[in-house]
Amino acid sequence: MPKNEESGEVRVGRIRKSIERIYNVAPYESLKVVVGIDEEIEWSTLAERQKKTKNWTKLLVKDFNETVEDVFKDQDVSEHKVFHKNATPEPSGDDDLADLDENDDDLDGLDS
Repeated sequence: MPKNEESGEVRVGRIRKSIERIYNVAPYESLKVVVGIDEEIEWSTLAERQKKTKNWTKLLVKDFNETVEDVFKDQDVSEHKVFHKNATPEPSGDDDLADLDENDDDLDGLDS
């Protein structure tokens, strides 16, 4: 058990957390929303510290969601879903590198 838990000593700590998300709001246009907290807390046990940290996380998430809603309303935008069709190219079937060694004979003069 940490020393301060045995003695009941009150400690001071700092909580820094942030949420950042980039929304696509139109083709080639994005909106970055960042909400953060930086708070000092007092605690005397690890359980108390964890409880306070968790409460600040809940508040941060609530604030972030409200901020996103307010910003979208103010800027008159909404999230634009982006889908990539065939993002991974299909193999062509032709192996362009298969005969690479056969073509090396044409490069004999370039070795020096």
